[in-house]
Amino acid sequence: QEKPSPKEIMDGLEESLRNVFAFLVKIDKATIDDKPIENNKESDIDKPSNWHSYKIKDLFDIQRGHFHSIAALDDGQYPTISRVSTDNGLVGFFDIPDEAQIIPPKTITVSTVTGDTFLQPIPFIATDNVVLCTLREEYKNLSLSSLFFISFMMNQSKWRYSYGRQCYMTKFSKSEVFLPINQEEKLDIDYMEKMVESTKYWKLVEASINNQLQ
Repeated sequence: QEKPSPKEIMDGLEESLRNVFAFLVKIDKATIDDKPIENNKESDIDKPSNWHSYKIKDLFDIQRGHFHSIAALDDGQYPTISRVSTDNGLVGFFDIPDEAQIIPPKTITVSTVTGDTFLQPIPFIATDNVVLCTLREEYKNLSLSSLFFISFMMNQSKWRYSYGRQCYMTKFSKSEVFLPINQEEKLDIDYMEKMVESTKYWKLVEASINNQLQ
């Protein structure tokens, strides 16, 4: 996999964060203040020393969603994530079925059909055609902005999946994500944070998610 340019990353992060904020507005979970939205330049951020492919299973604990069908569910209050590639994977708001669990914000979901990856900003329930990714213990302290960066880079590999080659959990756990590393050959957290936090919509998304975590 080729190293992405800073501009490619910044443009992609801008689009990704804009989509997340639009999703939060749509479901009435956005926190908006009256401060002007500004963003910094990626040229002001030092480039990472290198890039490295990390196995997904080394970064995340992986499981599937907890129930199969939404056809028998009653309308309710719980955001329900499935395999669709729009609106962060949201298919509606339903009552929680007996076999489901409420999954916390900052969980990454991956559609088994399209490979679309979303960092979920609010508590939700999920069908079993979604892969759930939560940080392994050694990465639990990664910042929210770093996690957004990783989610964005995971999305760069979604072209590998389709209806005929679905992103099932076993296959997905063997996949890799291309991430920046520093001179110590560890995750370049500083670079990931600065790139995400320089985007126009970051502060709005961050405030909205932090409200959900309180």
